[in-house]
Amino acid sequence: DDLAARWQSQLNQTNPDNVNILTQNQSYTHYTNNFYLTDQKIFSLKKDYHDIGKFVSVSTNGKEEKLFTPGYYFSEMISKGGDEICWSEYQYDPRWGYRSFTKIMLYNTKTGIKRTLLKKTRYFSPVISPSGSKVAVVEVDEFSNRFLVVLDSKNGEIIQRIKSPDNDFIAHPSWSPEEDKIVAEVLNSNGKGLALFSVDEPRVRRVLPYQHIHLQYPSFWKKYILFEAAYNGIMNVYALDLQTKSLFQTTNTAFGASDYSISPDGKNIAFANHTAMGKQLVTQKWDRKDWIPI
Repeated sequence: DDLAARWQSQLNQTNPDNVNILTQNQSYTHYTNNFYLTDQKIFSLKKDYHDIGKFVSVSTNGKEEKLFTPGYYFSEMISKGGDEICWSEYQYDPRWGYRSFTKIMLYNTKTGIKRTLLKKTRYFSPVISPSGSKVAVVEVDEFSNRFLVVLDSKNGEIIQRIKSPDNDFIAHPSWSPEEDKIVAEVLNSNGKGLALFSVDEPRVRRVLPYQHIHLQYPSFWKKYILFEAAYNGIMNVYALDLQTKSLFQTTNTAFGASDYSISPDGKNIAFANHTAMGKQLVTQKWDRKDWIPI
């Protein structure tokens, strides 16, 4: 009874109806890895029980269009920069069954051409820069050393290789608009935190201390680092002010918000709204005055 009362109290403090629903799931369906292609179109990875995952675009009026069906992909990172979408796929060794690699893939949204940037790599979590000229990846070598690596998106050549501080595990990197910094999760026995990697120097600065809270997918927006976290037990999108270190909750869903993206004009946020029928694609007005201080 005590738990039920606490959960009901928590639910009463949420605002689940303050969203514009773009996808009405008729069966259990996920719309994840969302990002704005334009102010009116959102990219999403659509997955359900009836079909393999595919890339789709969903307009703000709910119209859905299939873009492309990828291969045996890693779904944790799909990104867009310039005209290209970037992701990674599994690649198995044809002789040694327990050995596998990854290959870094690019798909041009204007020409419809797919190409392999690199294959037989130990690179993970690729993210293409806003201009499309570089790709950042996480490397784990055969001795479990961890690096953040910056590649040329034309030929795959290494531009910069930054050693992880204290050999922390690195996940979900994201570029700054100026392409001089990358924010990423860092993980060790003390928990998860966020760190800024300076690409040109190279230098690493921790901006959110380690904590035993589930947090993921950081990104830059103006003077803030946005990320997903479950501080109150419900996954929502949070904003960390890099200047004051103040923390704000920016979404307030009943069961969870993830896979977020801010529209190019800065007026809306798209995210996956967690429901009993899967992760539903929704949008919401993006207004600083609605944020909740933590």
